[in-house]
Amino acid sequence: MLIAISVENDNGLASSTSLVFGRSPYFIFFNTNDQKFWAEENPAKSSPGGAGVQTAQSMLDKKVKAVISGDLGPKAAAVLSAA
Repeated sequence: MLIAISVENDNGLASSTSLVFGRSPYFIFFNTNDQKFWAEENPAKSSPGGAGVQTAQSMLDKKVKAVISGDLGPKAAAVLSAA
């Protein structure tokens, strides 16, 4: 299972968690099957609009099954809940 965690920086497991989802600077992805993790920059963080929905869609594209984050806006939450 792939889990995504919103974080403020790319310091691996020492990264500070982010209080936001759509504009989170980075995400740490953790694969529970092989216990591996990696960080990726959130490409939607600087989007002029719809960052939450774009980020949610990217999570679905990556086949993320769980998200750990601060505030998810209603539209991003709807996208994730629908999946």
